[in-house]
Formats: sequence, C-alpha cells, structure tokens
Amino acid sequence: LTEYALLPYLNYQELNRKLNTYPYSDVDQFLDAHQDTYLGNLLLRNWLSQLAASKRWHEYRSYFSTSLTSITHRCLFIWSRFINF
Repeated sequence: LTEYALLPYLNYQELNRKLNTYPYSDVDQFLDAHQDTYLGNLLLRNWLSQLAASKRWHEYRSYFSTSLTSITHRCLFIWSRFINF
C-alpha cells in the first residue's frame, strides 16, 4: 500500500484510535511527515486533547503550537503553564 494515495488517511485513522496509549514516537513520526497539513493539524489537536484530559501538562506544552486556532487549546496551554507555576 505504499503507493496508495489515501495511505495518510489510513495511518491517521489507525493512530487516532490508539492515542490513549500515548504512542509518542508514532505521533512524532506522523506529525513530522504531515507537518502543516490538514491531517497533521487534526492529529495534533486530538493529541493535545488527549494529553490535557490525562493532565500531561509538560507534554502538552511541548506539542502545543501557536498556529493552532482553537481557543480551547490556547486556554489549556495557559492553564498548563499556570498549574506548574
């Protein structure tokens, strides 16, 4: 399937289903390969939501990007900095 045009979507779906197992290296690899794309940004938002739900604030801050437009994620970023003050 390496030549399959929709392979990134399949990879996204598989990775998105297992975000609660904290597959950091898989997430990093996907985000590197799909930086500044719709799927990359979608996975990043889902990943940030998972990290916040689990109160993994240090990791949340390391993955947060100011290019995100979600007010929720921006507020959570501020909260993550406040909680560890």
